Amino acid sequence: MKLEEQLLALFKKVYEKQDAIAKALQEPLLSECSLSELHCIDAVGRLARPNVTNIATELGMTRGAISKITRRLMTRELLRSYSLESNRKEIYFSLTEKGKRVFDEHRKGHLAWEKRDLGFLRSYPVDKLSDIVEFLGAFDRHLRSLLEE
Repeated sequence: MKLEEQLLALFKKVYEKQDAIAKALQEPLLSECSLSELHCIDAVGRLARPNVTNIATELGMTRGAISKITRRLMTRELLRSYSLESNRKEIYFSLTEKGKRVFDEHRKGHLAWEKRDLGFLRSYPVDKLSDIVEFLGAFDRHLRSLLEE
């Protein structure tokens, strides 16, 4: 197998293992949500004035996709919408109590993931990590350009 093929196979294995670990450690409340829904909840919890446009920009998704996700999350009572007195046309989102619990659990999971994997990464020589960061940055730009086509 060529080096490039080995690399793609390893990407697949790493992704599958990360996914399996995340699912095994995940709280039941989080398993009700897709990854996009979790990221949307996270954005609503972090952004000052989360509207469709701000969330879409934050997540690198279309406004149409965010509109669908926010509707689903409101139906499941994870988000609620509101508008400001000064501008009734602009719709913003906030987390419900259930949404706040999902947000908090998602944050805890991210912190645990970072703690677990940063320990491994810190054991690697800085020069090798630098090469990996450069490569993954270039690969990310390549994938982003494919999405923009």
